[in-house]
Amino acid sequence: LFPYTMLFRSFRLKGDLKSPETKISAVEPGVIEQKMFYQKDNEFQKGNVRVFVPKNALYDDFLFDFSVLPQQHDYYSEFYQIHNRYIPLHKAASLRIKPTHLPERLNDKALLLNLDERGQVLWNGGSYKDGYVTANIRTFGKYVVGVDTIPPTIKLKSRHLKNNNFTRWKRISFTIKDDLSGIKSYNGFVDGHWVLFEYDPKQDLLFYEFDPDRLKFGLKHTLDLTVTDEKNNTSKYHTEFFK
Repeated sequence: LFPYTMLFRSFRLKGDLKSPETKISAVEPGVIEQKMFYQKDNEFQKGNVRVFVPKNALYDDFLFDFSVLPQQHDYYSEFYQIHNRYIPLHKAASLRIKPTHLPERLNDKALLLNLDERGQVLWNGGSYKDGYVTANIRTFGKYVVGVDTIPPTIKLKSRHLKNNNFTRWKRISFTIKDDLSGIKSYNGFVDGHWVLFEYDPKQDLLFYEFDPDRLKFGLKHTLDLTVTDEKNNTSKYHTEFFK
């Protein structure tokens, strides 16, 4: 039925998954691409950046993108676009960035910051060691090296009380906030004696329930409060109150 004979030949394709190729994107100028595999440990290195994505941290294989954005004032590295936040991570990856022009006196204040789509700066933690600021990250996105040198803020919630008279109140409350590294510790003393404060981080609320077994009512008292953030920046607050 056929005027000629069709010949078929078989052949094999061989791929190397041990050393994924890193290459410049043919579509987006300045973007570097590398294949990452969900069933393997993945490492990416370029310039001052190291990314490690452990085995089973991804939900599927994908093409990882990386690009460098200009450095801006008040930061200590260029901005690095570590793919994008739309690829989820099942468990944390490790990100290392080598800072530039970071004064030695600020080494212990260095941390990684993540910028969201609105440009809001989000603390991501991290610490300086062996020339890099290293942190675990739970999302891909835009990262940069920053420093936290600003101490937490402490505000008495009952500032409107005349002469700080707490006769009818059951507790004394403060609003404490730290915009970057977060609250690490707090200590309160009434009349020079340590007292138990409780902290509600969701509401930035720190409070002390007046304890009649430890505090004599009907007198003027002193209160001293110390709040420290994760980068050891400390704020102190002193006031007098009547209870």
